[in-house]
Amino acid sequence: MWIPRWSSATSRARGASLPSIDVPAGADFAQRYATMFVDVGEGGQPALSVLLRAAPTHGDATERLQGVFDRQFLPVFRAAYPDQPDIDQRAALVFSQTIGMAYCRYLLRLEPLASMDKNAVHQAIAGVIRHFLTEPIAGPASDSM
Repeated sequence: MWIPRWSSATSRARGASLPSIDVPAGADFAQRYATMFVDVGEGGQPALSVLLRAAPTHGDATERLQGVFDRQFLPVFRAAYPDQPDIDQRAALVFSQTIGMAYCRYLLRLEPLASMDKNAVHQAIAGVIRHFLTEPIAGPASDSM
C-alpha cells in the first residue's frame, strides 16, 4: 500500500481552511455551521482532505489542523457566544464531532453515513452541535466507576 509522504503533501495542505462562517443575527448557528461543514465535505476540498488524512500521523499536519481550529473556527464561536464562559471547550467538542463525521463520511466512506442524504446529515449534525452549544457539559467522571 502506497502512503503519501507528508512532505510531498505539504504544498497541497497549506491552503487547507474552512470557508468563513457567516451567521446573521438571529440565525440558527448550529444549522448554519452544520450546513457549511457538510457542504465543504461534499465539495471535496482537496487541501482539507489531505490535511485530515495526514494529521493523525504527522506533527506538521496536526499543527496546521490546530491552526485551522485556533484562527478560523474558535473566533467564530467566541463571537457568536460571547457570554458563554466555556465556549472554547464547547467549540472543541463541535470541531471533534464534525471532524469525526468528515473522516467517516468522506475519507473512510463508512456506510450508511457515506450514502446518507446530505440534508439528513445537516439535520443530524446540527442537533449534536446545538446540544454541545446549549446543554450543560458533564463534569469530571465519578470516581465510583
